[in-house]
Amino acid sequence: MNQIGALRQPTHRRQAEPKEALVVEFGKDMEALVERFLHRKRTDVVALRNALQEGDYERIANLAHDLKGAGGAFGFSELSLLGRKLMQAAGAADGEDVESLLERLEQYLVRVQPIFS
Repeated sequence: MNQIGALRQPTHRRQAEPKEALVVEFGKDMEALVERFLHRKRTDVVALRNALQEGDYERIANLAHDLKGAGGAFGFSELSLLGRKLMQAAGAADGEDVESLLERLEQYLVRVQPIFS
């Protein structure tokens, strides 16, 4: 079985402190894979912002498509939702909506805290 196949359905729960943290639980065997994934998504935010500054909505749509699919594969449903909405905003060349969604994406990536057990 490949590493993706070993992925258990993550459990989302709000952690008491800090109040805004979003804890997502995975099996210990997924630690390196999930950490790399989240690092890449944080890097993608920079690429998305650059594409927005350049008015490159095709690039935004491509990155958002990847976000949508990968978020679901890793059990981060909020990332998939944001990816889908970014794809729609990029398709409409709606810079304000893209900006708003990028802010939500950044906030999510700051709040999410994977726990491995």
